Amino acid sequence: MPRRKIDKPWWARNDSLWGGETFTSTETKPRLGIVSGDKFRVEKGPRNKTLIPHPQNEGTWKDSHSKRKPIVLTQIRGTRYARVFSMMVKITKKPNSTPELLFLIERKNGTIAITDNFRDPGASGGTASVER
Repeated sequence: MPRRKIDKPWWARNDSLWGGETFTSTETKPRLGIVSGDKFRVEKGPRNKTLIPHPQNEGTWKDSHSKRKPIVLTQIRGTRYARVFSMMVKITKKPNSTPELLFLIERKNGTIAITDNFRDPGASGGTASVER
């Protein structure tokens, strides 16, 4: 008997967030160090989940983070979103700048955003939408 194909929306397909998926920022948010068109890749390694900015991005993340120095994602449970991950990101290329706590949010409808406050995203203008 042939297997019946289940038609799932694209965001429900076997947790594709960890399939080495690339995301593109749709907004410029200087406060977050993100420029529209910046690309980010999510990868799942044997020990942790990481976010890697593309080396040709115009935003500042690429100056401090790379494939060799990825941004480690830590899942936060018990939120109203499908998934929320915290990450420490060095936003500026100043030698003495400290990493800032940002969040990668995956909403229940499948959309993705990077924000500085996942409890009230957009309240301070610190949220960038990201497309799959």
